Parts: sequence; C-alpha cells; structure tokens
Amino acid sequence: MEELLPNLKYLGLALYLIFILRFLFLVFKACSDIYLYEYEHLPEQWEKDGKPRGIEFWKFPKPSWRDKYRLSAWRSGAISPMVWVFVTPKWADDHPEVQRYFVNLRTNVLWWSIGITIFFCLMVFTQT
Repeated sequence: MEELLPNLKYLGLALYLIFILRFLFLVFKACSDIYLYEYEHLPEQWEKDGKPRGIEFWKFPKPSWRDKYRLSAWRSGAISPMVWVFVTPKWADDHPEVQRYFVNLRTNVLWWSIGITIFFCLMVFTQT
C-alpha cells in the first residue's frame, strides 16, 4: 500500500497536467482564429503582418520559399500573440468578431498561467 501512494500522486499530477494543457491548445486555437479572420477580412493587414499562419495551416495559402525564411514571418507567428495578450492591435478596434477571439486568447492565457503555476507548486510540495 505504501508503494501505491506515491504512484497515485504522480498519476494525479499527470491528469492535472492533461487538464491544463487544454487551455494551452485553446490559446493556439484563438491565435489561429485571429490569423484566419485577418486573412479573410483584412488581407492587406495580414500581408503587412508577415502572412502568419496558425495551427490550421491548410486554410492559408502555401508560403513561397522566400516567405518561409523571412524574419517578419517568424516574428508575426511568435511575437505577435505574446503582445496581443496585453494590447489589442488598432486594426481590431472596428471588428467585434475578432475582439471575441482576443478575449478568448486572454482568458485562456490567464487560466493556463494559473494552472501551470499550481502544477509546479504541486510538483515541489509532492517531492517531500
């Protein structure tokens, strides 16, 4: 019985990690929805942002070999969502649909941050 208790702790931690990973995937989905909205409704802004593609990459045109290696393409896919957590871009002010995607992004980032912090605290306290 004493050997079973530590295994149950780690099983509980693993199940909790699986639960909070859901929020991380929802963050990726919200970013992808923002990119898709920008591509479909504001194509000139999408090109200006470096033609970012989300996790649903098959909905976007295939990038040329030059676009794959441009710094702006990497920046748009990696840096923009980190900034969007705190600041809404100007182009989204007049589009209520995309503002809902930004709310989803921020809400899921908040839940992911809280959840992963609790997870690491539980990891530290279950080591004793």
